[in-house]
Amino acid sequence: MKKSVHRVALGALALFTCSQAWIIDKSCDVLKDDLVKKALLSAGTLSRQAHAALDANPRAQSTNDLYNMLFDDIDQARTRVKDVLKGVGDRIPANSNAGTDRWDQDEIVVYCDFSRIQDIEGNKWDPASEEYVTDDDDYKQCASKSAADVSPLAYTSVFKNPTEGDPARTPPTIVQLCPWFVQLIKDKKYPDMNLPSFKNFAANLWIAKNKISGTVNQMDIFALLDHVVLHELTHSKGLETQDVGGFPKAYFWANVQKENMIGGSNNADSITYFAQGIDLIVNHNTIPKKDGNMEPSQSLLSSGAAKLRRLVEMIWKA
Repeated sequence: MKKSVHRVALGALALFTCSQAWIIDKSCDVLKDDLVKKALLSAGTLSRQAHAALDANPRAQSTNDLYNMLFDDIDQARTRVKDVLKGVGDRIPANSNAGTDRWDQDEIVVYCDFSRIQDIEGNKWDPASEEYVTDDDDYKQCASKSAADVSPLAYTSVFKNPTEGDPARTPPTIVQLCPWFVQLIKDKKYPDMNLPSFKNFAANLWIAKNKISGTVNQMDIFALLDHVVLHELTHSKGLETQDVGGFPKAYFWANVQKENMIGGSNNADSITYFAQGIDLIVNHNTIPKKDGNMEPSQSLLSSGAAKLRRLVEMIWKA
């Protein structure tokens, strides 16, 4: 699984004052039930929830345990994680609606295909960014690959400079979901985080087995669409996390453990895993373990763990 970001400046940047506007392109209409909108709103909710947990005084022991798996216990790292979480939460407020088509530089625009790309004398022109993308590696991999081992699921573009055609306009942050990933969601009726956990595990486990190679665990496959969208939003303008070390070092639960990574507080997947882990603790009575599997609470064990185990074994052995 590869999710990449390009045209993003290195280093932590000051947070911006945002217009809280986002746009979902009509290309995402192919996904029914507003799945992309739900994933965006979920990203905002996850971020606010994780920020509140990290900002609490005193913090819950489960929050500290999860944080210490992923990040250095120093003020600079903690502040960076909190700032990114607050930035995403502020950018995608609860129950917010899509913005207008004015495409302000502080907006986020989400695309689900490349139908907007124009062929101009053999070169690929993106009218959204007003740039040629013919030689852009992210575009080429995302547009041409199917479910290959290192095919991106999505990528994010952040622009610092005005366009050549309009010096007064800087393009918005562009989050591009790769068409093969969108098609997978469509074909398999991919669930969002709010659906029953049995169905969620079933769909995510199918994806892990059939579409993503390498070592994966429950943290890697839980609510993958929500994970991908939140990951990309941490790359957005003014937050600009990195994929520290590139693929595969910057991805997967095992790789982003703090003993395996330097600079996890600026790594998109590390912050995303933390936010999802807090959600599991708060809303799913489940504790993320260091090995990436999930430890259900006693109440969850008594009610459904045996059924879940049978379902997981059935899918994995199929």
